[in-house]
Amino acid sequence: MSKICFALLFFSMLATSAFAQIALTAVPFLEMRPDAHTTANGGVFTALESDDINAFVYNPAQLGNFGKYNNLSFQTDPGRTNWLTNLGSSDLTLFNTSIAAGYNFRKIPLSFGMAFSNHQLDLGTSYNTITQENYTGKEEYDMYSIGVRYDFGIRINAGFSYKDINSDLGMYQAEADAYDFGVQAGYPFTYNNLFGELSIGYSLLNSGDFIQYAPELRPDPLPKKSVVGYAISLGYQTVFRDNYLKIASVDWSVEAENLLIDWNGTSTSYSSQLEILPVLDNLLTTRSNDETLVKHGLRLHIMESATVSFGKFYGPGFPEPISTRGVSLSLQSISKVFLSSLKHPIFTYFRNHFDVTYSWASYHTEDQSHPLNGTSLNRISFTINGF
Repeated sequence: MSKICFALLFFSMLATSAFAQIALTAVPFLEMRPDAHTTANGGVFTALESDDINAFVYNPAQLGNFGKYNNLSFQTDPGRTNWLTNLGSSDLTLFNTSIAAGYNFRKIPLSFGMAFSNHQLDLGTSYNTITQENYTGKEEYDMYSIGVRYDFGIRINAGFSYKDINSDLGMYQAEADAYDFGVQAGYPFTYNNLFGELSIGYSLLNSGDFIQYAPELRPDPLPKKSVVGYAISLGYQTVFRDNYLKIASVDWSVEAENLLIDWNGTSTSYSSQLEILPVLDNLLTTRSNDETLVKHGLRLHIMESATVSFGKFYGPGFPEPISTRGVSLSLQSISKVFLSSLKHPIFTYFRNHFDVTYSWASYHTEDQSHPLNGTSLNRISFTINGF
């Protein structure tokens, strides 16, 4: 039982606005990043355009981008991920699987995407000293999302997600519903062989009623939060065997997020403020404060084949900044660059329409004893596109 209590306390810390606004939330596992690819740059995907299958977890508007470039994608963990490895226990494990479908209407500048994701946190087996029985704790949510994208020189995206949440702590169980809303806008540009995009985004995450584990217990709020971000992308491309090839590109993205919970000492309520304008200074200076968590991420794409990412987040609940890093390798892009001379129709068909991507990411802190330090994730995704 001590492992479950410690894990819940730690996750609650992650969802806490400290000092000026102290508010413990229920089911803080909703805050956990679901996979290796999106963890690598710190999960900074509110504004940064991405066609990755799990980018919609951070902003459901990303599904419009998915539908622009992909038709179907499936991702899963090769095995259950050991979570908080510095605790010295293998009982805490994560598992995520997602599937997404998209369509580009082509004749009109409209793209559409929809997705389903299941995210599980296994809290392991513990002993209840009251009932003198072993029990297993588990929390999970199913997420259903849709998103659209419209291009008219400026890219406009919007999306919506519904989460079905189940929390089983052994002695107590509870269910809840939550909703995510997101918008995104981007201005793409090209100049000779240079290309890039300036984009902004906003997400309202985990909006829903309080959750209650038992009638005798006080209901607790969900980790409802407001996230605002911007991103800058810049790259260089050239013609390679009759097609444009992106030689290299870089993405820089920054986000500021606030927990939308008011605590007056005796009761807790959701804030009606969306916290957009107050965090502009945090975005521009990348400085956190007692109420605002700041995240920033850097991604380097090389020959459309490999992505190297770095991220960092710091602020309330994190006395020490948390750093992330990771890599992703795309089989489709590697074959396009290095095996494009192979003209067999079967090989060409698979190269143009099917992709397999492997991603790895890990967490790091200066405090070697921090529970997150050394935790790593792996992911494999399969994608169909070009139809």
